[in-house]
Amino acid sequence: AAASCPRAAALRRAATDLRVALDPVAATDLRGLEMSDLRTTFWSPRRVGRVALSIGVVAACVVALAGCGRSRGGGDLDRLGRRCDRGSATACNELGIRFENGTGCVRNLALAVAFYGRACERGEPVACSNLAAMYLDGTGVNVDFDRARAYAETSCGANNARGCDNLGVVLRDHPRSPADTARVPSLFERACAGGSFAACNNLGVLLDDHAPRDPRRAVTYYTRACDGGSLLGCANLGDNLMTGDGIAVDLVRSRALLTRACTGNEGFGCLILGRLLRDHPAQPADAAQVPALLQKGCDLGSNASCNELGVLLDDHAPRDPARAVALYRRACDRGYVLGCSNLGQNLVSGDGIAVDAAAGRVLLARACAANDARACHELSTCLRRGLGGAPDPAEAAVALGRSCALGDASACAEAAHAVATPTATDPSPTPVAPATPTDAAAPADDDDDGPRHGHHGHHRHHH
Repeated sequence: AAASCPRAAALRRAATDLRVALDPVAATDLRGLEMSDLRTTFWSPRRVGRVALSIGVVAACVVALAGCGRSRGGGDLDRLGRRCDRGSATACNELGIRFENGTGCVRNLALAVAFYGRACERGEPVACSNLAAMYLDGTGVNVDFDRARAYAETSCGANNARGCDNLGVVLRDHPRSPADTARVPSLFERACAGGSFAACNNLGVLLDDHAPRDPRRAVTYYTRACDGGSLLGCANLGDNLMTGDGIAVDLVRSRALLTRACTGNEGFGCLILGRLLRDHPAQPADAAQVPALLQKGCDLGSNASCNELGVLLDDHAPRDPARAVALYRRACDRGYVLGCSNLGQNLVSGDGIAVDAAAGRVLLARACAANDARACHELSTCLRRGLGGAPDPAEAAVALGRSCALGDASACAEAAHAVATPTATDPSPTPVAPATPTDAAAPADDDDDGPRHGHHGHHRHHH
């Protein structure tokens, strides 16, 4: 036990006091517990860490109760606890890092938030930035963009580079006004100059994907990020080297950078490496590596990888449409528009899954609303033919017009033909090909790393 809690009786008293705060009725359950029971049962409630600190349980006791100690390689944690109690914001922040990562003790996100909070209150900007990141991602807490913004503002105001990067992310993704959006480039620039290589990558993405585009300048920031150790920066730089956007094509260097990113478990790197070997194989064996690379990217959280592996299984022999459907569903469930579009098409056609045209129509409508031109075109077909619901010629025409406006040339041709030669409703469905990044539209997409149709088919992955 930590020096400030030298006896088991003191630990039990602290534990009972804390349990009373959480659940007075259950307080008596702790009085006869052995120390091993305290360590294994006591810290399960998510809010235990915050309550522990708020009722005055000293940090050294928290460390001891949480099961951290020399036996788990955390011999310095009790010293950090005593330093935190004496007012060291740096020690409190370090305890937060240890609990967040499970270094020397059992991982406990509630305690990580609690110690970061104590450190931030004492003026440690790194801890404020750490809190901002946790509230952004919902790690150990409920997602709260207002709190994330407040903590990031505090951190950035103290000239912490990561805090400025996190503030840029909040304002980029959740702006309250146009003024917020206008602040983003300067925040990323400031953070990058201060040593945040994630911010260098984020600034590169802004320059690459948003008007007015400046891909050459984007490449310089990707390079800085990659040289600083950002695997995302390496993946984005490798992508530009493959496409020649802002820099001369160099497939050899592209492959090296993408291999580095994928080997380091950056899912976007695996996705782009899979595309490189698929589209620019240096040898026959390269093509055989593509499915495994896309599967790895999918498993690492790249929704675009899941979708593209599904397309590969749907379109190329030996076909496996059932597995393709599972991959489309995985991507769609995680908010990826093209996955929903492709799953909707398979549900309508019954390829790899039992026909459920009504469910397919719903998914196509969702993808169409997110500006996927292909989904709008297929939704128009469903509405015109009465697939998955009653025919609705008027809405079919609206969906077809939307598809055309989004850049689907075949939808434009079909609309022109329908005006020239109106025909009766055709009840028979026509098989359709899955949506891929080569299609013409540009869907609004919730996935960080997904491909988009058209010019920006190599949509960058940002922090």
